[in-house]
Amino acid sequence: MTKRTRTPKPRAIDTEGNPVPYARQFSEGGPLKDLFIKACPPEPTTGAKSIPLLAKSVGVSKQALGHAMNRNKLTPDLGQKIVDVADGRVTLNDLVPYIFT
Repeated sequence: MTKRTRTPKPRAIDTEGNPVPYARQFSEGGPLKDLFIKACPPEPTTGAKSIPLLAKSVGVSKQALGHAMNRNKLTPDLGQKIVDVADGRVTLNDLVPYIFT
């Protein structure tokens, strides 16, 4: 019996012939996602920003932020929490077009 192995995925190669590391492509989130990423405090160890990290900082689930991005609408309470966490990177005026009452 022969050992089965996986076929390696083809890697992207840059102009010098070096393999390019994989980068995970996320779906487009629109301008509200851009504001969420801008508002997200960077992770202390890596400096990375992400929607799950923002959700944890704000105290909601990442699904709640995803739902807000899909609808392009925020509650006033969630908008204020994001502004509080943003430390000036995003203002309430930036989020006003997406806030509904």
